[in-house]
Amino acid sequence: MNNNLAVDTLIKKREELLIAKAATINKLNAEIREVNAAIEALSGMNVFEAQNLSLYDDEHPDYIKQSIED
Repeated sequence: MNNNLAVDTLIKKREELLIAKAATINKLNAEIREVNAAIEALSGMNVFEAQNLSLYDDEHPDYIKQSIED
């Protein structure tokens, strides 16, 4: 009998935790979408394009080699 009460209590606690987890994930996803939208609005490009932009990447088309690298 005590085991049933303990199991029921644990099941209820598990359900509460799963609901809290889903709420937290939804909140974080919404914040990420807001940040992505802000990045896109400010940079004028997709978030992944802005993320991959590097001024010192030798594979970047605007990269200028220095004589030491020749």
